[in-house]
Amino acid sequence: MLQAGQRFDDYRIINFFESGGMGEIYLAEEVSLGRQVVIKVIRPEAIKYPNSEEARKVIQLFQREATAIARLNHPYILPLYRSGGATIDAIPLMYMVMPYCQEKSLSDWMYTHGKTALSPQEVDYTLRQAAEALQYAHDQGIIHLDVKPSNFLIRYPTDDVSKLNMQLMDFGIAKFTATTGMSQTIRGSLEYMAPEQWENRPVFATDQYALAIMIYRLLTGQSPFNGSGFEQLWHQHRFVQPMPPSTLNHGILTLNHGILPSVDSVLLRALAKNPNDRYPSRYRSGPTRDRSLPFLDNMRQRSLLPFRSLPFQRHLPCHPYRTIHRHPPRGELQRFLHHLSAVKPSHSYSLECYLFSLLA
Repeated sequence: MLQAGQRFDDYRIINFFESGGMGEIYLAEEVSLGRQVVIKVIRPEAIKYPNSEEARKVIQLFQREATAIARLNHPYILPLYRSGGATIDAIPLMYMVMPYCQEKSLSDWMYTHGKTALSPQEVDYTLRQAAEALQYAHDQGIIHLDVKPSNFLIRYPTDDVSKLNMQLMDFGIAKFTATTGMSQTIRGSLEYMAPEQWENRPVFATDQYALAIMIYRLLTGQSPFNGSGFEQLWHQHRFVQPMPPSTLNHGILTLNHGILPSVDSVLLRALAKNPNDRYPSRYRSGPTRDRSLPFLDNMRQRSLLPFRSLPFQRHLPCHPYRTIHRHPPRGELQRFLHHLSAVKPSHSYSLECYLFSLLA
């Protein structure tokens, strides 16, 4: 473990954050720029004994994550400042440098602000950022495979959900669809893993399934699948049909003005056991591939979200939401969101809503 005050390259360690599956995470100062950053360091034993099977897996995942992040340039994806190697006290290190987000993750933010669930309007603001980040990754041929609230960092401090700026992180187990072969070890967060991910056969709709669980939890304050261990959760994901979210936790739903039953069909389809029964992905490899992801549009159409979002949002009065057909649904993820929006009386106001009301 690195110690406070130790330096390598242009970085000075401030303190230790936590250990992860592949390494250790530290808060550090980038000395030349005088800014705080987060440094993920691969576990020392993986470098010290690089020929061991476990070390090779860790190094491969670490390099995979750096490669994935380096390929992505999107306002809702946490960027990579730098990656490389260094030596401290004769011990070689591999590291990645990323922005420091003081607010930590969406899960941490909700806990700090005493929220167990969000209203449909609050989910509106958070989900469209998550969905756009995932769609962009899918457009680059990358399946994230670990979509959950704790993997969305809050970029800037705020007490207002509508001003949250989220960035997707942790591409350590991401799959590149353009490559063949993948680790035979099943990796991911058990509560969010689609049935095909348990079998190590992920597809684009695998992220759709995890995003639907995230939406379900944000709306109801509880997971659609509950179990105390590996076998119980596998059985739930494989065989158990979740309860419609509109029928759960009526105290929270009353506080949040309720979840429309029409949302149920969209979420439950996204949670289908067979990925072919979810919203279809038309992504194909090769130069003529169609990168559209229909899932987002279906959710928007059924009452949660405005039709599109802009990277920088200003909330202005506009006409009540109405479906805009000028811009057809684009992609599996967008189609899912589009369905959720169509049945909602709009309570959110944004620059995009204002512009579309003028253009319609």
